Amino acid sequence: MVVRFHIKYLVIPILFFVAFIFILTIQKPYTGIKLEETKNGEWQIAGIDADGWAHTQDIREGDFVVLVDADKPELAYTVQTYGILEQVHSITIERNGTDKSFEIPRGLTEEQFNFFILYPGIIFLIIMTVSTFIVYKKTDNACFYGLFFFLVTVGLSCVCGGASSQGHVLPELFSGVAFLFIPYFLLVFLNSYIQSISGTRIVHPMILQIFILVNGLLIAFEAVVTLMRVGSSYNIVPLSLLGWFIIECAICIIVLLIAGLRDRSLIFKTEIKIMLIGIFLSFGPFIGLYAIPKLIVGTGWVSAGHTAIGLVLLPAMFIYLITAKRLLDIDFYIGRFRYNAGLAIILSFIHWVVDSVLSHSPDLEIETLIFFPIIVMLLLYIKEMLDFRFRSRFFASTNNFQLRLDQFASQISKVMKVNDLEERFIREIIQMLGIQAVSLLEVDLRAYSIRLINGCEEYPSELLKDVLFKKPLSAGVIEVLSNGAILSAGEHREKRYVVWIGDKPNGTSLNIDEIIWLQTLSRYVSIVFENLYLIQGLTDEFKDTIKKQPEKNTPPWLMRFIFNLQENERSRFALDLHDSVLQNQLYWYRRVGETTTDFEISDALRNELIAIREGLLDVIHETRSTCNELRPSLLKEIGLVESLKQLFHTIQMRENFTIEFDYDEFDTELDYEYTIAMYRILQELLGNAGKHAKATKVKVYISIMPHEVSLFYRDDGVGISNATEQGELNRPIGLTGIKERVNSLEGRIQFSGSKETIVRIRLPRMPSIVE
Repeated sequence: MVVRFHIKYLVIPILFFVAFIFILTIQKPYTGIKLEETKNGEWQIAGIDADGWAHTQDIREGDFVVLVDADKPELAYTVQTYGILEQVHSITIERNGTDKSFEIPRGLTEEQFNFFILYPGIIFLIIMTVSTFIVYKKTDNACFYGLFFFLVTVGLSCVCGGASSQGHVLPELFSGVAFLFIPYFLLVFLNSYIQSISGTRIVHPMILQIFILVNGLLIAFEAVVTLMRVGSSYNIVPLSLLGWFIIECAICIIVLLIAGLRDRSLIFKTEIKIMLIGIFLSFGPFIGLYAIPKLIVGTGWVSAGHTAIGLVLLPAMFIYLITAKRLLDIDFYIGRFRYNAGLAIILSFIHWVVDSVLSHSPDLEIETLIFFPIIVMLLLYIKEMLDFRFRSRFFASTNNFQLRLDQFASQISKVMKVNDLEERFIREIIQMLGIQAVSLLEVDLRAYSIRLINGCEEYPSELLKDVLFKKPLSAGVIEVLSNGAILSAGEHREKRYVVWIGDKPNGTSLNIDEIIWLQTLSRYVSIVFENLYLIQGLTDEFKDTIKKQPEKNTPPWLMRFIFNLQENERSRFALDLHDSVLQNQLYWYRRVGETTTDFEISDALRNELIAIREGLLDVIHETRSTCNELRPSLLKEIGLVESLKQLFHTIQMRENFTIEFDYDEFDTELDYEYTIAMYRILQELLGNAGKHAKATKVKVYISIMPHEVSLFYRDDGVGISNATEQGELNRPIGLTGIKERVNSLEGRIQFSGSKETIVRIRLPRMPSIVE
């Protein structure tokens, strides 16, 4: 709440400061004149900015400035401090011995108003609204305060640009401060945000301290140079700020790359991808088109004001992240960008080669280097959107391949026989392409033979043998022949399945759309073929297994499958019981309690209701116990031993026998099938001990050996006579279920004891899959 309090009171001063900057900016136009003092003490025009007022006047580079406001040029404040000619009313220049005077009007030109006031004002207003909204909506997450200051410094740096270029001291200093701290606040925000979602800190505090130290030194350097009034030598200050800003941005990129290499999961977070791409697109034009060229060649390829327009993407990106219910599939657009960028670079190179040949000038212009690829990429994106929206509407035909694919996929999902699939496959090709000569063939690699499965009986067998037995064709591959084409539809048990497609009625070859459609259709059919053959194989294997098994001896894998289904049903029933019956019981239990306390009733009726309430409580306990027995709680989480301890404790509370439990320490977890089987076996044995054997003492011992897990059970109740591992156990019926569980896990079981019950079980040791 303290930070929120401070931010609330920061907004108003920031808005007043921005208004003050704009008032300063609109007083005079930006002249764009840069001066240099010659050895003779004269002031010569060294440069004229294309966006300046002087660019539209009869003022040229090399002219000498004689008077500024009817006084010497060196007395003008902006000339003394920055070596530029700004904030003046009149100037007199000398060219070839002739003087010429100019009156500088009040106010900005129309273009300057747009780039100094309108566009920065709109960007700042949007940024301020978004940043304030984010902080107020995310008060529980301190990392968004770093985002607030990052956005505000971006907005202030943009706003101060016009006044700074006019030589106003306060905006110049404040612009430098905001400009240098943009990467700092960005790194603070990303570090806090990534730490909040992954628990990993990506930035060492020393890096942030270095940022603060160097920023402070550069700001102090700027202030000192401003006070010293070094004139045209002041140019070293903006170059220093630009250089360090680029270094800061490079450090940010390196830090993020290192963090991504350490924790690959950060790379795949959509929010981080969108944020980084939005920030790159916002600052990329300024750094790539202005800052770096300014440092290298002394002038930017594009003015700073033009590149600042890209900053509107910054708040737009955060608005999208806030409002979008589903985030943009950024991975798709990154992949599409790589593809379109590759095409754009190739086309740009071709354009440059053609232009160089025609104009006999191999110079690489900025339009070819930057603007032409950008225009090509935009056109490619627009073409894709137009294709998606209007192609099916205005260029639809009977050969609507995508629609037919969707219909075919829907039809084959209901096919259950291979013969039906083959027939539908051939029929679809005939109807779509209008080719009657279509044959589905089976190629036997061992027998060196080709057999017709479905379709046209007249096919070039010798030609197909020459092609098919020489090289393998993977599913979906089309091979064009002298007589038609062949399409691979898959492979099964040393046999390939191919489709021979004859020539089209008009004699033309297959076009790109038809080839893509056939390849996709073939892959669909190949997948369904494999599934049908797999199902058929499992069915045949099941039938063979049943035939080979002795009567009343079910295969272990089938028994295991049945027990798994049984456990799933038990879990589902336990959840239904808990969510419906138990909740209703609790509701009526509370209603009865409220009736006994909130209403005036006779003592006899109150006592009766209390008795009913106690009975309901017993029923609730029974229902909970039943739910726990049907679905042992936390069996997977706490393991077999702890679950058995809880089971024994519960049983001893309601039965008249004691349980002595001993076990060896398990050095590995058991597979869940074996864990639940041991749990159910002991559950059944203990139930038998209480209901049938009338036992008073039970001993349970579990041991794990190198290749098996053994269970020893003994109680002092009525023993089991004539029960051996091979014998039938019809009474009680629960013991038969125990034997079936052991057999399903391919284990061994032995019953013994005439005066007591002794059960020995050995199961193969199966390590857990989740070790």
